[in-house]
Amino acid sequence: MFNKTSGIVKTWVAMILIGIYSFDDVPKLLNLRTAVGEVLDLVGIPHGEA
Repeated sequence: MFNKTSGIVKTWVAMILIGIYSFDDVPKLLNLRTAVGEVLDLVGIPHGEA
C-alpha cells in the first residue's frame, strides 16, 4: 500500500504540481489515488475527488 512518503506518490504529486499530469491521470492502483489526493489536500491543491 502507498502512503504520503512513498516515492511514487511524491512523483505523481510533483508531476501534477508542475502541470505534466492532472489528478485524473493518476492510475487506480491500490490506494495510489487516495494517497496522492491526501498530499494534494495538504498543499491546498484542489483535485476534484472527495
